[in-house]
Amino acid sequence: MFEQIVQIRALLANVNQILQGLYQDREKAAKLLEEKDKKIKELEDKIKELQK
Repeated sequence: MFEQIVQIRALLANVNQILQGLYQDREKAAKLLEEKDKKIKELEDKIKELQK
């Protein structure tokens, strides 16, 4: 019984670690998308400027 509890705790710690990694990846992806949108806006502005 005690060994099973120890194994379950180890599994929960592992799952928690994976979830933290996914959360960090999601944050990074959100920042990259934000940067991409900013760059697209800059390029659109440059195109408008060149079309004048």
